[in-house]
Amino acid sequence: MKFIHTSDWHIGKRLNGQELLEDQRVIFHRWIEEVATLDPDVVIIAGDLYDRALPSQDAVELVDELFVKMSETFSCPVVVISGNHDNGKRVGYGGYFFERQGIYMAGTPQPQPKKVSVKDADIYLLPFAYPATIRALYQEDTIKTVIDATKRQVETIKSNWDPERLNLLVYHGSVSGQRGEEAGSDVETAGLHHLLSIGTVEFVPVSVFKEFDYVALGHIHRAQQIGEVACYYSGSPMKYAKQEANQPKQYLEVDLTKTHCQVTHHPITPVHDVRIVQGAFHELLQASPCYDYLYFELTDTTPQEEAMSRLRQVYPNAMSLSYVTTMALPDFQEMTTTDETATPKNMTELYRDFYQQMTGEALSPVQEELLTETLATLAQEEREQ
Repeated sequence: MKFIHTSDWHIGKRLNGQELLEDQRVIFHRWIEEVATLDPDVVIIAGDLYDRALPSQDAVELVDELFVKMSETFSCPVVVISGNHDNGKRVGYGGYFFERQGIYMAGTPQPQPKKVSVKDADIYLLPFAYPATIRALYQEDTIKTVIDATKRQVETIKSNWDPERLNLLVYHGSVSGQRGEEAGSDVETAGLHHLLSIGTVEFVPVSVFKEFDYVALGHIHRAQQIGEVACYYSGSPMKYAKQEANQPKQYLEVDLTKTHCQVTHHPITPVHDVRIVQGAFHELLQASPCYDYLYFELTDTTPQEEAMSRLRQVYPNAMSLSYVTTMALPDFQEMTTTDETATPKNMTELYRDFYQQMTGEALSPVQEELLTETLATLAQEEREQ
């Protein structure tokens, strides 16, 4: 059989406050048309359909628009699971209606994981869930970790499957080919900004899935194979963070039999690329206008006046700037004192002195007012903690 594997659409995502919805509309309409020409047996979307659990009205309308186009364009089923960014109940809403249109949605975990059969394959759907949810689902106190929860669901699947058929799993989470302290060392995780457990990411060993013929993973934004089995992250179709600037984006076309798995990587061309641009400020201002989403790294040794606003005159979608060269910072001894009899300066005075040292100018009355309000707000938040 042949299928398409994609994940982490993050519909409604913003990049440094920049709305990406129109870029997503273009990218996914183009993707649907391209996938239709490949004539797959099934299309898999492995979680994080939305960027947030409570998506905006515009994001919901775009997903509805895309699902309508998929149902009208594809001659095959589409299977979708929820990811950690999604609200599982919202993703699963209207599931029976969607199934009549050939779209199978798994938003929340079930005691017997949802199965979609296509030709000689059975596709098992494991939507994202925290261990406590799976523990309550099976009423088993021994389920304490992501690994425990995943193993329990896989055991349930294997107790009822037909090993002679192609058995596929769709899973959203962190998976590694390494164990113990080395877990995750083989996974390129740039762009992974929402962890699956408090404190650290808990990686499920790929060995948990070793008996599946293919595992379609979501959550990590870089496309990659995990371990030496047919276990793949498709990666996100768009760049959603500065850390993803050098990641080529793609979706996977998979030709699968019981003895062979061929994966073809199809590149996705962005509407506006995400790039890191390094250079001297005045040289950058001489370039031709560019509408990509740019993160600037300035090589200047002194701060540039109104640098971001001036850059945006040439680069309207400038995201941020930083200085990558060591600067000649002022001597701050004058801003502090070692004289125990002297009155220490308060935060307002320190910020005022710092600004004047860095810019050579005093704060304006408007800036003074903003500084006072900001420090008061921070002090109030600290008292309330």
